[in-house]
Amino acid sequence: MLNSFSHWPYKSCFSARSSWRRFFSQNVVPVKPLSRSFFLKKNFRYDSVPFSPPSSPDPQVLNFLQKRIQSAPRFPKPSALLELGKPRLTILVVLTTMSSYALAPYPGLSFGTLVWLTMGTALCSVSANAFNQCMEPTLDCQMARTRGRPIPRGAVRPEYGWLFASTTGILGTSMSFLVNPTVGWLGLANIVLYMGVYTPLKRISILNTWVGSVVGALPPLMGWAACSGGDLSHAGAFFTAAILFAWQFPHFNAFSTMVADDYKRCGYQMASWKRPALNARVALRYSLLFLPLSYGFVWSGIVNPSYMVGASAANLYLIAKSWQFYRNPHKTNARSLFFASLLHLPLIFILTLGSHMYKVWKDSERMEPANTSPGD
Repeated sequence: MLNSFSHWPYKSCFSARSSWRRFFSQNVVPVKPLSRSFFLKKNFRYDSVPFSPPSSPDPQVLNFLQKRIQSAPRFPKPSALLELGKPRLTILVVLTTMSSYALAPYPGLSFGTLVWLTMGTALCSVSANAFNQCMEPTLDCQMARTRGRPIPRGAVRPEYGWLFASTTGILGTSMSFLVNPTVGWLGLANIVLYMGVYTPLKRISILNTWVGSVVGALPPLMGWAACSGGDLSHAGAFFTAAILFAWQFPHFNAFSTMVADDYKRCGYQMASWKRPALNARVALRYSLLFLPLSYGFVWSGIVNPSYMVGASAANLYLIAKSWQFYRNPHKTNARSLFFASLLHLPLIFILTLGSHMYKVWKDSERMEPANTSPGD
């Protein structure tokens, strides 16, 4: 029984079924430039595979990974398992969720609800990241930035990775459902989209970036739904999620330019090497979108109009870096935009939270009755 699974950790999870192999190895490649007859059958070639299919990795990479996994400890260290969940990314996800929870203009904030929300969101994020690493060990071996991940370096065996991802996923969604059903379904959708759609789509289409941005926009909705009892009809919920959705593009498009060679070598379908001009244009486009989205917080009543001053300054700084990247999308400008995006997101949320708390304080003062007696 064990022999029948002797090779499964070293291949993509989609190699188990021939139908999956056929689906992911077929790639429609246009032969002629886009024209009126673009969608005619004669303009497509179905037998061309511009990258190696996931079911047939490089034998040298396969042998390297096999030796690493065979030398892995029988029981992994907890710290190695924790690395599967990408702790720094998980912390960022949790902070955006908590910020959204604090921004929602609903009474009755509960510390117990916040604890379940934080733990559920963190475990869902850890599960999605762990599934991602378990599905791509052969590809992680080929990139300098991912070569040190637990499975490629031989710190965790794949079977323990799958078990860890499944366990944290079950616990995370269970804790999210304890908050309310809306939070639970959003947490489950986060795992399913990241593992089942985004991860395989990275080797099929550049649309994977848009799907990944949807995944990044779900945690703020979880925080909002936790505070509102599952109600997402308030305009503030849309603007909070849209901020995270838009932020992914200047951040990731700049990062993918910095590692474009690795992505190309592994067959990841990224705009940074397939369509560099589009990659830079999209980064600028979504940076510009931050201006109306930030003003949407004022329109929805989350913050005071004075918020527009600080938010505009932060957004214009990101737009300036995106413009430089758009005019000349080389790695130096990409690195500058990447670090600007890392500064921009926490700055926007700090400004929004500070302005929201100030507005709540001023509103409570205005509604508080005057404590004056007739004899004064």
